[in-house]
Amino acid sequence: MNRLLLLIIFATSAISQKSFGQKNYLGYFDLVNRAEEQFVVNSNKTKSYALYDSAFSEYDKPFVKDFFIASQIAYYNGDTSRFLNYIKKSFDTGMTFQCLHAPRLFDSLFANKSLLATLDSIYERREKLSVDTVTRDSVYMRFYKMETAKKNMGRDSALIAQYHLMEKSNTDYYASFFKKGAFPSEQLMGLYTEDGFDLFLKKYNLAPLESPLKNIPANAPLTFKRIPDDYALWNEAAFASFLHYPCAFSKYKKEFWQAVENGYVHPKDYAMLEEWLTRSFNVPSYLHDCLEEKQSCYYNITSNLLVTRKNLIKQVEVNRANKHLQKYSVDLLKKKMQSEKGFGFFFGFFDYR
Repeated sequence: MNRLLLLIIFATSAISQKSFGQKNYLGYFDLVNRAEEQFVVNSNKTKSYALYDSAFSEYDKPFVKDFFIASQIAYYNGDTSRFLNYIKKSFDTGMTFQCLHAPRLFDSLFANKSLLATLDSIYERREKLSVDTVTRDSVYMRFYKMETAKKNMGRDSALIAQYHLMEKSNTDYYASFFKKGAFPSEQLMGLYTEDGFDLFLKKYNLAPLESPLKNIPANAPLTFKRIPDDYALWNEAAFASFLHYPCAFSKYKKEFWQAVENGYVHPKDYAMLEEWLTRSFNVPSYLHDCLEEKQSCYYNITSNLLVTRKNLIKQVEVNRANKHLQKYSVDLLKKKMQSEKGFGFFFGFFDYR
């Protein structure tokens, strides 16, 4: 093979790697975890800002939730300049304006007409995020068909079997992105927003998906409050199939972790899927074609796998450290501060992230 051809092959390979996250993102997650800890545990806003700024400057595609959390820390500390800087980054990476209503901490913001006008202006002048619309539409179409089939299958065994085949096809398709070290999440195709999905429906002349809260009676014993999908600050469309067919995660676990390292999957999503797989064996409606040995403890993310014994909590912290997750002790303090101060620290599926 001549030298020119070798150079061409090398250059093509380098471009491909660069396009799909050539830098290992585990360092990014560590920086963000330390930034949260400095604020939540040590009340050290200066070190927290410095760590956030390092993460945001050293890595090309930070996760939107981290910009948003940093903005809340700045707002809480009365640092308007930093608050506006982090909020601008949130808007530029696809967060919608209505997400400002999500944390109670920002309630006072809407009484400040001057600040609100500034935020309106920043939002109107936000950068238009470049996303892979072909990938997004193909994923959304599969997501739409999956949700429609799930709603219609009821207890019909033939329809359930068809649905299982659909989920297998979906997860295999989404797993094809692993060959490029990627995954079709918000990092590749933008956040899932209600307006964005509505535009997709109109583009392909599709009927809206019926909300699961639509038929709840007015006199229901519990008060149900619909939370906008935008508040989750992630993209659920591809992940949903791995939640409905958890054995696919077992099949592609190694590739999923590579996508974490490449910055396309958050480590909390990976850990959640690992727990979800374990708990799925008690759900008869799922397709079970894999075997997983249940561990004594995991990451204390999903409610039915929580452990409280000291020796197991110690192992949880080890498990989390191995997967570059925030410490469980810090997450507990975040939940306390979220309840008492009105912060919004948790996002993604069921706020597991």
